[in-house]
Amino acid sequence: MAKSFGKITAVPKSMLMDEVGGIDITFHIDRKHAGLMRREWQDIREALNQDRPNIRLCFEEWRNSRSLEQNNLMWALLDLMATAMQKSGMALDSWDCYLACLSKYGARPQYIECLKEAVPALRKMWREIVEVEDRKGGKTVLLKCFPGSSTYDTVEMSHLIDGIFAELDAHGIANADAEYWREEYGYDKTHPSA
Repeated sequence: MAKSFGKITAVPKSMLMDEVGGIDITFHIDRKHAGLMRREWQDIREALNQDRPNIRLCFEEWRNSRSLEQNNLMWALLDLMATAMQKSGMALDSWDCYLACLSKYGARPQYIECLKEAVPALRKMWREIVEVEDRKGGKTVLLKCFPGSSTYDTVEMSHLIDGIFAELDAHGIANADAEYWREEYGYDKTHPSA
């Protein structure tokens, strides 16, 4: 059975509670997910009829994914950073700057301890990995693993962009070009859903 997503669009008008304290709640599945839900409903009914209630509902706060404007702004700023770094003699491109900023300002890092031999395989699974420390006499290593910004919501992406602006300031790169990009994309760092 696959995962289905729906959005609760209104507070239920009624909630039924049975004699032992169980609650029945009805909620709405968005139209774009309704087809998938109709297909899965048969599996759900079969599982319940066979006394196999192996269905889990999870309620999470909905957060919008990062916008294309945020992504474009991030890459414009990283290009600006890379150009300035190259002029100062550093052989960095915008991807190198992205990975450096991701490892410093990235969201949702996961800490993983693994055998040193497993590091190359993990590097293929994560956008950026920072080796934190050797452990167990050098047999294992603790890694700080970051997902890519394409998985970020608007708040996480705003934090990353704020970090990039801070890096530009720290390297004396914050100038009219950086402000141009801020205005071009209407980015207001005080607004987390920019």
